[in-house]
Amino acid sequence: MKLEDIEAFCNVVDQGSITKAADIMYVTQGAVSKRIKTLEEELGVQLIIRRSGMRKVELTAYGEEFLVLARQWQALSNEFHGISASSGIHEITIGSVDMLNCFSFSDLYNQILREEKDIRLDMHTMHSREIYAAMEAQKLDLGMVNRLLPSKRLKITRLFTEEMYIVIYPCGKQGETIDPDDLDPGKEIYSRWSDEFEIWHDQLWPGKRYRMHAGTSSMVPYYLTEPGQWSICPASAVSGMMSRFHFESLKLSVKVPERTFYLLEHRSPRESRTETIERFKKIMYAYLKEHKPQL
Repeated sequence: MKLEDIEAFCNVVDQGSITKAADIMYVTQGAVSKRIKTLEEELGVQLIIRRSGMRKVELTAYGEEFLVLARQWQALSNEFHGISASSGIHEITIGSVDMLNCFSFSDLYNQILREEKDIRLDMHTMHSREIYAAMEAQKLDLGMVNRLLPSKRLKITRLFTEEMYIVIYPCGKQGETIDPDDLDPGKEIYSRWSDEFEIWHDQLWPGKRYRMHAGTSSMVPYYLTEPGQWSICPASAVSGMMSRFHFESLKLSVKVPERTFYLLEHRSPRESRTETIERFKKIMYAYLKEHKPQL
């Protein structure tokens, strides 16, 4: 039984389909199907239900049972590959949403690179749901997200909350606040920060009237290029943008839902990473205490 066959099975389960699993593995669908078939032949049981028209993979009872063993097998493999005592390097794998990696925590990561010479950062920018899935599969040591989702296998802790601001291409606006009626919805570069934010936003500006939907926060500043174009962003993102771009920052005259970030930890972390995880958390919390995201 080969590890790549087991990983193919786990990827199919995590992604929900053979097509998506093939995409992230950079192989053909046929190659993934062959690996699953090889597993089934070696085990002598059917793992996946095959039915024409099925859009999402379903496991047989044997498949559900084997998935538990496959996860353990993956974890053991990661333990073997993660042994780095001889080199003195301690690696930590972190999955985070775009805004934290590009703005809020960029200085934190640079601090670790400068001062913690024996820590190797393996950073991944992902969407919140992807981070939850990767954490549950123990492909990440820590996850940092902006959405609360149910998970029995993960410990979820609130990291920090920050205010939201209007960032606008220079328009000569005087004062520190701006009224929603003074903003042209057709000039908004919109980013969906959370479910709560989207509901709030649709109450003020019903319908998709924005000029552009930016899929990640790091995209926003590059499309605020015409007078009057604007976006709503968290404090740390606005601070980062204003240090490199010629924007104005204003508060909205009505209350905006704050942006909250959460830390994900596995309830049974890999033993070889435990010390490094705790060390990273200590550095991170000290950084947050001293550098609370704000303008």
